[in-house]
Amino acid sequence: MLPLKAGTVRPAAAISSAHWTSLSYFNIYRIALALLFLLSTTGYGKALNFGGDHPRLFLSVAVVYLATAIVFQILLVWRGNFRAHLSAHVVADVCAITLLQHASGGHESGLALMLVISLAGAAVVGQGRMILFYASLATIAILSEHLAQVLSGRAAAATFVHPGLVSAAYFATAVITNRLAQRVLANEAVARERGVRLANQYRVNELIIRDAQDGIMVVDPAGVIQQCNPEAQALLGTQGRGLRLDQQSPVLAQALRRWREGTAGARQQIEFPESGRRARIRFVDAGVPGGGAIIYLEDESKLEERARQLKLAALGRLTANIAHEIRNPLSAIVHAADLLNEENRAPQRARLTRIIRDNAARLERMVQDVLELNRR
Repeated sequence: MLPLKAGTVRPAAAISSAHWTSLSYFNIYRIALALLFLLSTTGYGKALNFGGDHPRLFLSVAVVYLATAIVFQILLVWRGNFRAHLSAHVVADVCAITLLQHASGGHESGLALMLVISLAGAAVVGQGRMILFYASLATIAILSEHLAQVLSGRAAAATFVHPGLVSAAYFATAVITNRLAQRVLANEAVARERGVRLANQYRVNELIIRDAQDGIMVVDPAGVIQQCNPEAQALLGTQGRGLRLDQQSPVLAQALRRWREGTAGARQQIEFPESGRRARIRFVDAGVPGGGAIIYLEDESKLEERARQLKLAALGRLTANIAHEIRNPLSAIVHAADLLNEENRAPQRARLTRIIRDNAARLERMVQDVLELNRR
């Protein structure tokens, strides 16, 4: 629904199925109204002053009005151009109600007020300038009918006040209803956008929780598990969300209760009999009314494994440093042995330098093996 501004046109994509459904409902009202007009010709019309001046005209218009409404209902199945459908419906209402009022003696019959409902319905699903056009069309029709009554002597010229007030009601109804419909549609769009954002945020949160290395569980104020990632399920031996925490893990439920009561801290260590594993748990207030909580669970076996990995990494760095420290003096020893062997070619001296070089090479291989292992 767009503001009532000149040149405002609703794009075709903005015509949703809800607009067509509303138009169909209004047409069902039109069929029921035409049937009531037909029934009034059987005897109740005299009491209501329907068709008092021109009974045949009243009956003929009621029959045509009913037939037209039925045709409209059939055409709505194929839809098509929404503006053309709506305009045809409003024009049919204006023509039928105006003729029925003329056949019933003019404005005294009160039938002109029926157009207020038609204009309100058109304003709900209509657009911009067309709403004012429909109100103008109804005003011209009602004033023309009353002018015919005045010219024929059936009404006094001073009675134009009543049709004028009804015409003002047409414009007021069209504008106010359209404005209210705009506001409702704007609120619906905002709510829909927020719903999409919340759904996207919920999916992102689920992915983060699911892929976390530690166990994460979200419990609502009633103690029902709302979210639970695979790591937490493995620790607790539970099947997932939607179940009560005290039924899935009484130990964890008791720890949560102690934390809420203030008798235990937010960080605790417990053992799960369901899986036989120990874990460090941490409770965090979820910030929702009633006491919802987020529970973080760290598997102690994984913590120990991480500690071992850190120790191995530190040991690897230490051995690499030691190997480098050994290699430096070893290189000096080998170089000194080479110089010693060059200065004196005595067999005994050569045998000793060979022993030095062989053992230095052996140490070099050991250093190389340590460095290669550290790289792996």
